[in-house]
Amino acid sequence: LRQWLAMRYSVENRLEGAIALSFKPPGCEICRTEFPATYQDSSDPDSEPVPLLTHLPLVQPPFIVLSVPKSVGDDRERPHGERCVFAPNGKSDAELRVGRQRDSELRLNDSSVSRVHARVRFQDGAFTLFDNNARFRTLVLPTGPEPLDSRRREPVSVQAGRTLLSFALLEDDGDFPMASSSRRLDFGSIHETPEMQVPTPEPEEQELQDGDNNGDPMAL
Repeated sequence: LRQWLAMRYSVENRLEGAIALSFKPPGCEICRTEFPATYQDSSDPDSEPVPLLTHLPLVQPPFIVLSVPKSVGDDRERPHGERCVFAPNGKSDAELRVGRQRDSELRLNDSSVSRVHARVRFQDGAFTLFDNNARFRTLVLPTGPEPLDSRRREPVSVQAGRTLLSFALLEDDGDFPMASSSRRLDFGSIHETPEMQVPTPEPEEQELQDGDNNGDPMAL
């Protein structure tokens, strides 16, 4: 099985000096079941797990794994999705580009994705996601509680349908009867956003619409 997977699935490093390993998880071509990353003999629980993808090297931390959902409908390009392992590997200026252009480390073939939609960097001990002024912006789906504190430079924006809620924690300015150590939760703004229409632009037109400057960061 490992020999067949080595011939059928490849792992490509798309960064020089750093690590950006992009690969599609292997699976059965008959039943479409995704294979596990490692195999361990059930009769010997003390045995070491055997990796099935021999071309996937052992990556030293810090690293982050970005997962692209599996294809739906008639799109069969990613039957089990796609994984991208990004590690700076000691390179301070290493970054992972996410976008539609062909030389992006994580390429997304979608008309609503800009040529360079977002960038991921490792700085100050954490991986940070930067929106690249993309036309449809970069949204992050939270998986847990999001704390609010005075160290946050930007408010937290939450979209519910067409309504966008913006939350920020502000220092007490003395106008409210609070203790000196208290904080107040401020509803920065509440407004409706128009429904998103995803056009199918021509390549040249889309290139003119895409931004080239870094936008606001959001820590992952």
